[in-house]
Amino acid sequence: MTKRRSGKLVWGLVVLLALVLWIGTARAAGDAAAGARKAVYCAYCHGLDGNPIDLGVPRLAGQPARRLLARIKALESDGNIHAAMLKALLTGNIGERELVDLAAYYAAQQARTASGAGH
Repeated sequence: MTKRRSGKLVWGLVVLLALVLWIGTARAAGDAAAGARKAVYCAYCHGLDGNPIDLGVPRLAGQPARRLLARIKALESDGNIHAAMLKALLTGNIGERELVDLAAYYAAQQARTASGAGH
Protein backbone atom coordinates (compact mmCIF):
# COMPACT_ATOMS: atom_id res chain seq x y z
CA MET A 1 0.00 0.00 0.00
CA THR A 2 1.41 3.39 -0.94
CA LYS A 3 1.73 6.26 1.48
CA ARG A 4 -0.85 8.27 -0.43
CA ARG A 5 -3.40 5.45 -0.38
CA SER A 6 -2.63 4.75 3.28
CA GLY A 7 -3.18 8.43 4.11
CA LYS A 8 -6.56 8.41 2.35
CA LEU A 9 -7.56 5.30 4.25
CA VAL A 10 -6.61 6.85 7.60
CA TRP A 11 -8.44 10.08 6.69
CA GLY A 12 -11.51 8.09 5.68
CA LEU A 13 -11.48 6.20 8.98
CA VAL A 14 -11.15 9.44 10.95
CA VAL A 15 -14.13 10.95 9.11
CA LEU A 16 -16.16 7.76 9.63
CA LEU A 17 -15.34 7.71 13.35
CA ALA A 18 -16.31 11.38 13.71
CA LEU A 19 -19.60 10.73 11.92
CA VAL A 20 -20.40 7.73 14.14
CA LEU A 21 -19.64 9.74 17.29
CA TRP A 22 -21.74 12.67 16.09
CA ILE A 23 -24.70 10.42 15.25
CA GLY A 24 -24.37 8.64 18.60
CA THR A 25 -24.37 11.92 20.48
CA ALA A 26 -27.39 13.24 18.60
CA ARG A 27 -29.24 9.97 19.14
CA ALA A 28 -28.47 9.91 22.87
CA ALA A 29 -30.29 13.22 23.30
CA GLY A 30 -33.69 11.76 22.38
CA ASP A 31 -36.79 13.50 21.10
CA ALA A 32 -39.03 14.41 24.02
CA ALA A 33 -41.99 15.24 21.71
CA ALA A 34 -41.82 11.78 20.14
CA GLY A 35 -41.49 10.31 23.64
CA ALA A 36 -44.64 12.13 24.72
CA ARG A 37 -46.57 10.37 21.95
CA LYS A 38 -45.32 6.96 23.13
CA ALA A 39 -45.89 7.73 26.83
CA VAL A 40 -49.50 6.60 26.48
CA TYR A 41 -48.20 3.02 26.62
CA CYS A 42 -46.59 3.67 30.01
CA ALA A 43 -49.32 5.89 31.46
CA TYR A 44 -51.52 3.19 32.98
CA CYS A 45 -48.88 2.34 35.57
CA HIS A 46 -46.50 5.31 35.60
CA GLY A 47 -48.91 8.18 34.87
CA LEU A 48 -48.84 10.13 31.60
CA ASP A 49 -46.23 12.54 32.95
CA GLY A 50 -44.25 9.84 34.79
CA ASN A 51 -45.77 10.58 38.21
CA PRO A 52 -47.68 7.45 39.23
CA ILE A 53 -50.62 7.51 41.61
CA ASP A 54 -49.59 4.18 43.17
CA LEU A 55 -46.54 4.83 45.35
CA GLY A 56 -45.35 1.27 44.69
CA VAL A 57 -44.75 2.11 41.01
CA PRO A 58 -41.45 3.77 40.09
CA ARG A 59 -41.60 7.48 39.34
CA LEU A 60 -40.12 8.25 35.92
CA ALA A 61 -40.62 12.03 35.94
CA GLY A 62 -37.48 14.03 36.52
CA GLN A 63 -35.15 11.02 36.37
CA PRO A 64 -32.00 11.47 34.28
CA ALA A 65 -32.53 9.94 30.83
CA ARG A 66 -29.36 7.83 31.02
CA ARG A 67 -30.46 6.36 34.35
CA LEU A 68 -33.89 5.45 32.97
CA LEU A 69 -32.36 3.77 29.92
CA ALA A 70 -29.85 1.86 32.03
CA ARG A 71 -32.60 0.65 34.36
CA ILE A 72 -34.84 -0.53 31.51
CA LYS A 73 -31.94 -2.34 29.85
CA ALA A 74 -31.06 -4.00 33.17
CA LEU A 75 -34.66 -5.16 33.62
CA GLU A 76 -34.73 -6.54 30.08
CA SER A 77 -31.41 -8.36 30.35
CA ASP A 78 -32.25 -9.83 33.78
CA GLY A 79 -35.62 -11.03 32.50
CA ASN A 80 -37.08 -9.18 35.48
CA ILE A 81 -39.39 -7.01 33.41
CA HIS A 82 -42.97 -6.61 34.65
CA ALA A 83 -45.58 -8.29 32.41
CA ALA A 84 -47.47 -5.01 31.87
CA MET A 85 -44.25 -3.26 30.83
CA LEU A 86 -43.37 -6.06 28.43
CA LYS A 87 -46.85 -5.84 26.89
CA ALA A 88 -46.50 -2.06 26.52
CA LEU A 89 -43.14 -2.46 24.79
CA LEU A 90 -44.56 -5.00 22.38
CA THR A 91 -47.95 -3.41 21.61
CA GLY A 92 -46.47 0.07 21.37
CA ASN A 93 -43.77 -1.14 19.00
CA ILE A 94 -41.22 0.43 21.33
CA GLY A 95 -37.65 -0.23 20.32
CA GLU A 96 -34.30 1.38 21.12
CA ARG A 97 -35.12 4.72 19.44
CA GLU A 98 -38.48 4.98 21.22
CA LEU A 99 -36.89 4.16 24.59
CA VAL A 100 -34.39 6.99 24.09
CA ASP A 101 -37.27 9.33 23.22
CA LEU A 102 -39.32 8.19 26.23
CA ALA A 103 -36.34 8.72 28.53
CA ALA A 104 -35.90 12.25 27.16
CA TYR A 105 -39.61 12.96 27.70
CA TYR A 106 -39.71 11.68 31.27
CA ALA A 107 -36.43 13.42 32.15
CA ALA A 108 -38.04 16.72 31.11
CA GLN A 109 -41.11 16.19 33.34
CA GLN A 110 -41.30 17.65 36.83
CA ALA A 111 -41.45 15.09 39.62
CA ARG A 112 -44.36 15.62 42.00
CA THR A 113 -44.86 14.52 45.56
CA ALA A 114 -47.87 12.38 46.48
CA SER A 115 -49.80 15.59 47.24
CA GLY A 116 -49.19 16.83 43.69
CA ALA A 117 -46.75 19.62 44.52
CA GLY A 118 -43.44 19.69 42.62
CA HIS A 119 -40.15 19.18 44.42
